[in-house]
Amino acid sequence: MKKDYRKLLIVDGKRFKVVVVSPEKFFGINTIRLGRRKVRITDPEKTVVDCLDKPKYCGGIIEVLKALKNARLDYEKLLEYAERMKSRAVLKRLGFLSERLALGIEKEIRLSEKDRRSFALLDPSMPPEGRFNYRWGLRINVPDDYWEEVE
Repeated sequence: MKKDYRKLLIVDGKRFKVVVVSPEKFFGINTIRLGRRKVRITDPEKTVVDCLDKPKYCGGIIEVLKALKNARLDYEKLLEYAERMKSRAVLKRLGFLSERLALGIEKEIRLSEKDRRSFALLDPSMPPEGRFNYRWGLRINVPDDYWEEVE
C-alpha cells in the first residue's frame, strides 16, 4: 500500500476514515454486486470481530453489543475469526459480551492466568476508569446505565 494515502476521504459529501489493516487481519471478505460494480465487503462475523478490535470505528462497544444481540451470526465462525485476530483483547471483549447476553460463546474461550492479570479496556474509546473484571481481564470502563440501551 502507498504511504501517501489520505486518512480522510469525502465521497458524495460523506466522510470516510481510511483504516489500514495488517495483512494477517485481512480475511472474511466477500464480493457482492452493487449495481454494475463488484464490491468487497466483510461478512457479518468479521465485521463484528473488527468492531471488537477497534470499537472507536463502530460507535463504541455498545454497538458491538447491539450487533451480538440482534444479528444472526454463526458463533463458530465468530469465535474462529476472533482467534485469528491474534488479540487477547478481542477474545476478552467477546467473552464478556457473550456472557452478558448468555450467547454461550464464552464457554469456548480459553484465557490463561496471565491473560486475566493483564487488563484491556472494554471500550478503548472511553476513559480508562471503572471496575476490573478478573474473569475476563477487562476494565469495565462504561457507566452502569450504559447497558440499559440494549436490555
